[in-house]
Parts: sequence; C-alpha cells; structure tokens
Amino acid sequence: MPPMPRAGARLAKPARRDAGDAYVPLELQDTHLWDARQIGTEETLLREANAGGPSGRHQIEAAIQSVHAARGHLLASAGQNAEAHEALTLAIGLSADPAARRYLQRKQERLTDG
Repeated sequence: MPPMPRAGARLAKPARRDAGDAYVPLELQDTHLWDARQIGTEETLLREANAGGPSGRHQIEAAIQSVHAARGHLLASAGQNAEAHEALTLAIGLSADPAARRYLQRKQERLTDG
C-alpha cells in the first residue's frame, strides 16, 4: 500500500502563540504578525498533500479535532455547557498540539467554573 500524503511540518507562526507560548485562537490573533510568505508556503504544502491522494490519518484527525473544537465553542456560546464539555473533551483527546490542548482544557474548565 502506498504511503498516505502528509502535509509538511507545521511552520511556526508568531501570532499563534503568546509570550508564554500559550495557543492563541484565530479570532484573537494579531493579523499584523501574519507572514504572507509563510502562509503561501503552508498553502502550497497543503495543496501538495491533498493532490497526492486520499487524506492521511493525520489530516483526518486534525479535521475531526477542529470540528469538535468548533462545536464546543458554539455550544458554549449557546449556553449548552454539558454538550460543549463533551465536544471539548473529544477535541482535547484528538489534539496533537500541547498548547492547543491546554487552550481547550482551559475553555472546558471555564464551563464548569461559571
């Protein structure tokens, strides 16, 4: 069986981390810190990975994690804290990025604290 395509290593983005290396969600990022050349490189890597055949395990897991995280945020905004907690639990379990996992865990803790 041929190897599944994988995107290249994630390139560091200053906007994605704060001074303490904590994850910064997209809606809170300072867009002035975005590097257009770096974004172009990443888009090229993603296109190459997608053109190489069916999505690989890591691409699928990342997509599923993103869906659960987004669902958790939406449910929390709607006041459906139990459902949001469950969705965030799934997202945390699928997250390979320690900083993103900590961000999701803090969001989940805020659901139970308030």
